[in-house]
Amino acid sequence: MRDILSFLDHGKASKIFVTVKGDAWKNFGILDKDRLVIDRLREMVDASVVLVYSRGNYLFRKVSVTGLGTFLFGPDKGSTPIPVDLLEERILGVVTGIVHRIS
Repeated sequence: MRDILSFLDHGKASKIFVTVKGDAWKNFGILDKDRLVIDRLREMVDASVVLVYSRGNYLFRKVSVTGLGTFLFGPDKGSTPIPVDLLEERILGVVTGIVHRIS
């Protein structure tokens, strides 16, 4: 029998799984009750989605790397960019996989 986690890259210990609550990220293919694979050691790059801990809440943010710096955006098109160097939140890791529910 194959290891159920064999689809993960090397370094299983650096991975965590989270379950999504809500449909705020459906435009990015992340749906309510999806399970996400978060790599705590992977470096974020442009267009990554990261898990952030902020004021007692876990949030997802989209990464944008420009000539002016690295910024995080929320799921809404009109969200205000937050410069990573001024970030009060803690970035926990980069989303590297999504497991969708079938039913």
